[in-house]
Amino acid sequence: MAQSVAEYYSTNYTHCNVDDSFMGSWKGLAYTSHLTQLFACPVQLLTFYLIIFETPRIMKCMKWPLLVTHFWFSALDFSFGSLGTPYLFYPHGALFQCGFLNVFQIPIIYLIVPGLLVIFSMAISLIYLFESRSSSIINNRFRIKRTRTRVIYFVLNYLLYSPIVLILYNIPENQEAAKLESLKSSPCPTREFFTEPTYILISNRGWADFIVFFYISSYILVTTVQIVFFVVCSVHYLYVKPVFMSLLTRKYQINFFIGIVIQAVVPLFVIVLTYAIAIVAILMNRLTQSIVNMCIVTVSVHGLVESLAIISIHAPYRAAVKSLFRNLKYQRDNRVTSEESGVQHIISLSIHLNLVVEN
Repeated sequence: MAQSVAEYYSTNYTHCNVDDSFMGSWKGLAYTSHLTQLFACPVQLLTFYLIIFETPRIMKCMKWPLLVTHFWFSALDFSFGSLGTPYLFYPHGALFQCGFLNVFQIPIIYLIVPGLLVIFSMAISLIYLFESRSSSIINNRFRIKRTRTRVIYFVLNYLLYSPIVLILYNIPENQEAAKLESLKSSPCPTREFFTEPTYILISNRGWADFIVFFYISSYILVTTVQIVFFVVCSVHYLYVKPVFMSLLTRKYQINFFIGIVIQAVVPLFVIVLTYAIAIVAILMNRLTQSIVNMCIVTVSVHGLVESLAIISIHAPYRAAVKSLFRNLKYQRDNRVTSEESGVQHIISLSIHLNLVVEN
């Protein structure tokens, strides 16, 4: 066995058949993520505008939850797609970042906690969205009435998700030895493992499998169970035992509720499907670096999916976007008409001057 990572790379690694595809490289991950963010950013900013200025007065109570949820979805996109784009090695429990923050040479260890906080907040913001919808129904016996109770409830949620941070207390101090140890279980990672500033978080293969198979699935399950509970409460008090309200108000509330369900389910489905594909690939021993990188790219665009869902599903936002484009078209047509009129005026003036000169 090689005594150093450099020796391993120059000897043992030469016999490896590695994933040399573009998508398996750091460039494939970084360029794809950054390009998608060029399209995602304007759409997400438009969605912020719509939520702030175009939310119907009758659904004013949902403006803040929608805004909070959209903020954390966009933050996750921006973190994974632009700032700290993580290049992950499985099952080595290693990573390095190839985002824009790499310019400042910030150690990856200082980006892990903010990254985990964004992931936690994204999931908890979804719970907050549906809890707010459920609690806004006056005759809901399960609604959270006090701000203090709500704060305690969501603090407990953060504590429930936080044990993953404990891995930071078990990071190998000797990174060289940890890399060599990880190469025993998976001897042929991509070249980036050796050529980039790779950092080992988990040197034990068992811990890496525990996080991927148990912790992440538990994380998804806990989030889903809470969302389903608040959805069931809302459905019960909107459809089964509706509170007395005008037909128009009830129609708005039902349509808005259906909208937030769809806008949450669509990006969640993207994440769960990505996770399921990765798990199946691991179980079939077919997981390549290209698949891992595509999973990161998919996660980094789920906020774009959420933005498009918000714009296309909610009628007030859809109407506002149509109106915006109509106004832009109207302004463009007016500008063209003004330019044509100016050209015609210049031509007429030129003809008139020519006639004067000839006379």
